[in-house]
Amino acid sequence: MKGFKKTAAMLIAGVMTVAAFAVPAMAESLKDMTYTAPSGYSSNKYDSGISQQQYTYENDRVKITYSDGKTSNADAQIYVSGNDWGMNKAIFPGEKLTSVRDKTEKQWKDALEQYLNNQNCTVSFKTINNQYEFLHTEVGQPAGDQTVYWDIYLYFDGNGNRYGFSYYSLNSAKPNQSDFDAMMKTVSFKYPAKSGGSSSSNKPSSSDVIKIYVDGTQVYPDADPFITNGRTMVPIRVIAEALGYNVGWDAPSKCITLTKGNYDVQMMIDSTWLTKYKNGQVSEYGQMDVVPCIRSSRTFIPLRAAAEAMGCSVDWDNNTKSVFITGSGAMG
Repeated sequence: MKGFKKTAAMLIAGVMTVAAFAVPAMAESLKDMTYTAPSGYSSNKYDSGISQQQYTYENDRVKITYSDGKTSNADAQIYVSGNDWGMNKAIFPGEKLTSVRDKTEKQWKDALEQYLNNQNCTVSFKTINNQYEFLHTEVGQPAGDQTVYWDIYLYFDGNGNRYGFSYYSLNSAKPNQSDFDAMMKTVSFKYPAKSGGSSSSNKPSSSDVIKIYVDGTQVYPDADPFITNGRTMVPIRVIAEALGYNVGWDAPSKCITLTKGNYDVQMMIDSTWLTKYKNGQVSEYGQMDVVPCIRSSRTFIPLRAAAEAMGCSVDWDNNTKSVFITGSGAMG
C-alpha cells in the first residue's frame, strides 16, 4: 500500500481466485500450515510478475492480469500468505512474535492504521475452533473512486512464522465471504502459537491477565476480561460457543441471547435481569449483581451469572487469576 492495492499486488504463496466453474474442496498447504480451499475456487501459484498496475476495479469486480497475459475476474478474492507477504514483513519488522497476543489490541491498531494510512480499521483478537487465536481486522480502503472492503486474519505460530488470510471485494455486501469464513475453520498449524503469547515486554504480564478455562481447555476472548465489584466481566462469545451455544445480539433492545437447542438465556445492557427460557416460555428469571455493559465497542457480561445460567459451575483461583468453567452447558 501504503494502501492495500500495493499489498495485494505483492501477493503471497498460495492465491485463490473465484472461478467461473465449481471444483471440489481441496486441501492446500503453505509451509507448516494447511487449509481447505472452498468449492468454486481455483488455486494459482504466486506470480512475481504481478504489479500494482495489473489490478483494476470495475463495476464491483476485480480483474487481475498475470505476467503471462492471462486474466481472472471475480466479485471477491481470497489470499493465503506466508512470511513473504508485504504486510507481514512491514508490521513489527524483525520481531519474532510467537503469538498475535505478544502485542496488545491497541498496538496492533496503531500499527495497522499507520501501515494502511487509514484510521477506520477495526482490530480484535479472535479464536477460531476454540484453538487458534488470530488478529482480525476489517477495513474499507479507498481505491481511486471506489472502496475495497477487506477482512483479514493474521496468525503467528510458535516458531515465529507469520501467516495472513485475506478476503476482499469492491461490493460492500461482501459476496462469497461465507466461503472465506468456512475456509478459516479448516486451517491448522504444525506449530501452534504459544498459549497467550510469549514473554514479550509489550505483552501484559501473566499476573495481569485473567485466564479462562472451559472443561480444562483455555479459551481466549477477543478482548481482555476485567473485574468490577468483585465480578469477572467477559465478552461471552468464545465461552458460549465452547459450550455449544449460539450468541445473538439485538441492537435496538441491547439484548444478548445465548441459545442451545430449545434453551435460551437473555440479558440486557445496563439491566440486572437475567431470564431463562425453555421452548420459548420463561422457565426462570432473577437478578445479577452487576449489569452487562459495553466497553471499547465490546459487550461484556458477568461470567459467573452467565455460565451458571448455561448449566455450568464456576471456580476462581486467585493465585493464578484463573476462572474454571465445568459442566455440559445444558440448561434446566
